Amino acid sequence: MKPSICLSILVSVLLVQAQEKEFHSFQEVYNNSPVPLQVLQYKESDTLNLIYNESLLMRRGTLDNVSSECISITFTIASFLRLERESLLGLKARSLYINNAIVDIQKGFISPGSLKSLILDNCGTPETLLTVPKIFTDLEELHFYSNNLPVIPSKTFVSMKNLKRLSLVLSNIVTLELGCFSGLNDLLVLNLSYNRFTSLPSGVFDGFSKLKHLYVDNCHDLKQIDVNAFRGMDSLGELWLQNNSIDSLQVGLFDDLRSLAALSLESTNITHIPKGVFDKVKTLRVIYLKNNRITSIEPNAFAVLNLESLELSGGLSQDALAPGIFNGLTVEDLHLRGNDIREIKPNVWDGLFAENVNLSSNNLTKISVEYFAGLNTTTLYLLANGITEIAQNAFKNTHVKEIDLRNNTIKTVEKTTWGLPESVKITIE
Repeated sequence: MKPSICLSILVSVLLVQAQEKEFHSFQEVYNNSPVPLQVLQYKESDTLNLIYNESLLMRRGTLDNVSSECISITFTIASFLRLERESLLGLKARSLYINNAIVDIQKGFISPGSLKSLILDNCGTPETLLTVPKIFTDLEELHFYSNNLPVIPSKTFVSMKNLKRLSLVLSNIVTLELGCFSGLNDLLVLNLSYNRFTSLPSGVFDGFSKLKHLYVDNCHDLKQIDVNAFRGMDSLGELWLQNNSIDSLQVGLFDDLRSLAALSLESTNITHIPKGVFDKVKTLRVIYLKNNRITSIEPNAFAVLNLESLELSGGLSQDALAPGIFNGLTVEDLHLRGNDIREIKPNVWDGLFAENVNLSSNNLTKISVEYFAGLNTTTLYLLANGITEIAQNAFKNTHVKEIDLRNNTIKTVEKTTWGLPESVKITIE
């Protein structure tokens, strides 16, 4: 949360003195348990923050008099939180957040029907955490952050029929057993970011026919994705795979993703884009491939796509653009910034329909006649290329309305010499 927001919230809190009735109820109920170090009631968000500096035992009725929609229990040092069998029975809140505690849930614990969202941040042992899905079966959201769950066993969440959002972020996951997500047929969002598994096997996401958003980013050990890993996910709209160690894309990998609109493959180890890998996902609107090591793109690899943005900035490890790579592509914004491109081969732009083409921050120091022949675009960005010379008739066969040449060595506009009509706008300073 931004400091300014935090200050705004803290200014509006009601401290213990202003919440006497609610505060005294804690004193009476806890008996031998500690009184909160601090009680903060957030007016805007209807969140009650309870901050402790030692372990806590919660008995029946502990939170009965709390009317807040959200309750946050935070421990200033690593502590124990024991939940007795009926400790949350009278809970009215829909959301419960617990931070920095080893949670001990008593056998026979009764889950409150009002609770719809549970967040466990840096809590508990794997054994304890894996009991949570079996106890809190009515949850619509379950979020695990900064926990230790090296293995997610088969059928872990099978009892959570109502779950819509599941986060297992920074959870040290090494193994996702087949069937670990069984039963989550209504899940809409799954976040597996910042974990340690090395592969996504075939069928790992089976049953996710309604899933809309899948985050598997920043899993730095992830190298292999089976071609059938995403089968049956025909409702998926966003797939985030950035900052992994994926080094190849198999044709067929995305074939079942018939609703996919956004795909992020940014900052991976991909070196090759094969023809056909995107052919079945005609719903794609945005592809992020920036900051990769792509040495080759097969002709027609992006054919049939109609995109808002294709982001290849810093993603190409080649000093020349090869012909045919954009053939059949329609895109509003084609980003090719910062790729150290020194040459553009003939016929590169054949079959491309682009609103804007951005080639800024490359090394196109001399613009030759064939570089932009056949390019049809509204705006061509050539900023910061170190351009010292533009050949005669260099843009004669280029259909463009505006060229941005700022931050280059060349300082004189010569439209007629360059083969441009007077109507073309040139920005040079």
